[in-house]
Amino acid sequence: GGLTFCALIVMSIVAIVEIERGELIKARVRMQHARSVIERSESAYGHAWVAILTACIEIGQARPNVADALLAEGRNKVVAMIGEDAGVVATLDFVHARALLDLGRATEASALAARGLESAARHGILTSLEQGLVASVASWRGAQDGPDEAKLSLVANAYPTRGASLLAACKV
Repeated sequence: GGLTFCALIVMSIVAIVEIERGELIKARVRMQHARSVIERSESAYGHAWVAILTACIEIGQARPNVADALLAEGRNKVVAMIGEDAGVVATLDFVHARALLDLGRATEASALAARGLESAARHGILTSLEQGLVASVASWRGAQDGPDEAKLSLVANAYPTRGASLLAACKV
């Protein structure tokens, strides 16, 4: 119940710090523990964030195929629990766009990046923002129907200062 969800939150926060420090192996172990904790829970948000953070680790370790499978499975579970319109589903899509981009599936990545970008200013963390911004900028370059720079800036500036720095780095 509540204690399980608190343990998940603590593990996730520590994993976010480890991801940010580049300690992906430690973060992977932490998220494996989080996954075993969340399996005993009916929390859609818990399932979503375990999938999101674990996928960020997999992307960081150049395993987009594993991230793709995790995010597809997580999305299906979360949509069945709380529906397609939940903000966390858009965050799953935003991160999934990056995995698909890395797999060379640019058209699918572009669609998910656009979906995730719609709510990214209201839902997510810097770790998920980074993945979605990379996919969004890649979709935007040379595309007639990609997100415009103003929309990307609006999303990036909704986060702490580092959001704008991430966007600038994506454009290089």
